Amino acid sequence: MKKGPSLKTYHVKTADGWRIALHRYPQPRPRHYPVFMVHGLASNRHNFDFPQEERSVAKYLWQLGWDVWIVELRGAGKSTKPKFWQWMTKRWSFDHYIVQDLPASISFILQKTGYKKLHWIGHSMGGILVYPFMKLNSDRMIKSVIAAASPLSADHKPGYLKWTSAIDPIFRIFPLMPYKTLAELIRLNSDWLYRWSRPMLYEKDNMDVETMRIGTRIAIDDVSSGVLLQVHGWLRDRRIKSSDGSIDYSLDPKDLKVPILFITGSTDPFTPHHYFRKAFKKIGSKKKEWMVFGKKYGHATNYGHLDLILGKNAQKEVYPIIANWLKQNDK
Repeated sequence: MKKGPSLKTYHVKTADGWRIALHRYPQPRPRHYPVFMVHGLASNRHNFDFPQEERSVAKYLWQLGWDVWIVELRGAGKSTKPKFWQWMTKRWSFDHYIVQDLPASISFILQKTGYKKLHWIGHSMGGILVYPFMKLNSDRMIKSVIAAASPLSADHKPGYLKWTSAIDPIFRIFPLMPYKTLAELIRLNSDWLYRWSRPMLYEKDNMDVETMRIGTRIAIDDVSSGVLLQVHGWLRDRRIKSSDGSIDYSLDPKDLKVPILFITGSTDPFTPHHYFRKAFKKIGSKKKEWMVFGKKYGHATNYGHLDLILGKNAQKEVYPIIANWLKQNDK
């Protein structure tokens, strides 16, 4: 294995004045289209580049020769974070990711590398974001897509919606969801949480206490209440739309033409298979695949939501699938 990569960080300014962090593991002589990684809700670059090297899909792909870029959307990681007293005036929504952060980031990457397209890898919300991005900007900049643990639509209403919707009035007043503080409380009791037999976000057999402890310390960020209110609205109305309702971000599956790979966990509550299967059949791309990871499908353990990328078995079972897809669709 070659010597580990050196991380290079850029800050890209959006049209509305925010600084978005782009982290790069560069290749001295890139031979492939760049790989663009987009983290999930309340996460940051560590979603894909965990400090435990065996949990870093970014480093794994770099070792195989890929030029890897990881974005941190506004409010996450090293991107612009509002000061405590600024949260009321600097709230943001899902729209800002689509209209501001992602176009600025992708334009910078393509300009820096000289390529006209890139591969998009998104986890959870990071995979959902590609649909409205392509709808507003076309798919001309996207070489292929890998959507990990990402729902295809807002048709499925998860069980937690009932109680989260009940606190929506609080989110209309309070400017953020303090995930970072909640994560710190979890970290202090990570042994207890690990012993809980059915956490919502991972399979216990595919996770360990140390990964949870590290993750709750560095891989979680606060989120604007504007994002959460918008997502709750999607689930109630079953449409992915702008915060003011004027733009329908939902992409008709038959209009999805780029090569796309979906990877989902067998027990992930956010990607129930009966909903996913219906939408997948309608996708218009000539090159589409869907892989489910779990014991039933020949894997070492079942997979949930987070452990699809950060699980104990992910490097052996999931990462090679990702790398192979990129290789097949890089021509």
